[in-house]
Amino acid sequence: MLKRRKFPLWGLLVAVAIVIGSIGSYALAQSGSDSGSPAVPSDGPSRHVDYNFNLQVNGDLSAVNPKLQGLLPLNLSAQGGADVEKTANGPAVKGDVQLGGFDAIVQKLTAGDGTNGGSGALGSSLINSLLSNVQFVAVDKDIYVKLGGSWYDTGTMSGHKGEKPGGGGTSGNAAEKDKARAGLAGAFPDGPKALLKDVKTVGTEDIDGTATTHYSASIDVDKALTDAAAAARNSGNTDEAAKIDAAKGQITGAFKTFNVEWWMDGSNEVRQAKLAVDVNPSSLAPLVTQMAAGHAPKAGQTTDKPKIDPTAVLNGITSVSLNATVKFSHFNEDFQIAKPDGNIQPLKDLIGSFGGHKGGADNAGHKNKDRDSDSGGGDSGTATTTE
Repeated sequence: MLKRRKFPLWGLLVAVAIVIGSIGSYALAQSGSDSGSPAVPSDGPSRHVDYNFNLQVNGDLSAVNPKLQGLLPLNLSAQGGADVEKTANGPAVKGDVQLGGFDAIVQKLTAGDGTNGGSGALGSSLINSLLSNVQFVAVDKDIYVKLGGSWYDTGTMSGHKGEKPGGGGTSGNAAEKDKARAGLAGAFPDGPKALLKDVKTVGTEDIDGTATTHYSASIDVDKALTDAAAAARNSGNTDEAAKIDAAKGQITGAFKTFNVEWWMDGSNEVRQAKLAVDVNPSSLAPLVTQMAAGHAPKAGQTTDKPKIDPTAVLNGITSVSLNATVKFSHFNEDFQIAKPDGNIQPLKDLIGSFGGHKGGADNAGHKNKDRDSDSGGGDSGTATTTE
């Protein structure tokens, strides 16, 4: 069996992966269009989105921890589909995601612990069973995921359960949120399209039978940081502006590639978009070291020493590449997305079960599995996978 000390780590890994996958598709699906510009956020029509993400991480982390030797390279993927529609309480999303590569993490980390693949094989099987067909629903700013046949509540988009739209809530600060929104608008008054450079018209192409115009461009990271610093300075946050200015060179230098492509139809709707990003993380190591020094404890203060040195991690990763393809279709359809039926458990119950805890949480997951899988609350009828 897998050692119990490993379960909480992988429970957390799975939870984070699911939430990232869900929120990623949620955010990408909210792109509208402006003539000649891609993926400009808007309250556009309902639509279906198919997505395919691939992340590759290269390097050697043995200097960080000998147990991490052989962990890299890693190839992680996420693909699936989601329906998205606008509601009175914000966007609603229902879809599925298949995550790949996480089983390899288990196998690589357990290969050198004396089990010779015994626990690694079991862990790999467990991860595959959980991630083979994950379903998710985001409605009323709450996110639910279905793992292993049971539905789990991951919390709200804001992270504060109980803070409903328009209700003020007991958590968070409306004034601070308004200030943050104003700051973002001030940083990029012309929207994301202002951050594009080298915009080119590639030609005309058909996407799933629809005539489109194909464009390409790159993201101007330097301009993005310059505008962000200017907005901070104009709002009186001079210290924040100074930090952005100081870090701009290192952050910009870390991006070797940051290219986008988009295909726009005759109605100015984006039918397909692609993203290609290549990053050299070691370029950020000096910046992280400076930030850590700035947060060093003062005289007389004590703090727990971090178990992993982030600077060492960055120096150990030679490259990170992300490639993503997103397709949009089924515009203006009524998907009628609703909260899943049946028993919905807190996500912490699933994480607790990874820790080998006996009792309610683990048993509840098995007890409710059949009933929830029969409910069909999260099946995405139109969801398809893009190769």
